[in-house]
Amino acid sequence: MEYHYEHRNQKAAPDAYRDYAPHAVSVEQDSHLYDIVGTQTLTGCPSWHHQAVKNVDDTRLVVTGATDTNGIQMIEAVERTDKTFAVELQFHPEAALVKHLDDAENKGDFMDYDTALSIFRWIVGQGWRTEHAAA
Repeated sequence: MEYHYEHRNQKAAPDAYRDYAPHAVSVEQDSHLYDIVGTQTLTGCPSWHHQAVKNVDDTRLVVTGATDTNGIQMIEAVERTDKTFAVELQFHPEAALVKHLDDAENKGDFMDYDTALSIFRWIVGQGWRTEHAAA
């Protein structure tokens, strides 16, 4: 597969800002991510990566989000279903929040503020509860 910066925008010039690349993610219904966002398609997911999880074979991870890139399904979210809360995202909902808070010109290319905030709040809240439950 050839990579053309689909998940991280290439700089237009050496001193230019490299921005996040927005793309859609398909979400599995039986997942924490679906419980958070309530939809099977998240649009405008900010990405800034040049590497990805190839597969979850022989692990306890379950793919709960993916995107099609050049005809290949790329993993965008995984979860450990044997744990109370273990979610990994390959995209950055916090970047969408910043786009909206800064009123960036391209904020409309990214997920809406409320969706991004719900993901961020849920992850931070779950992490806090998990950490304090162990104490």
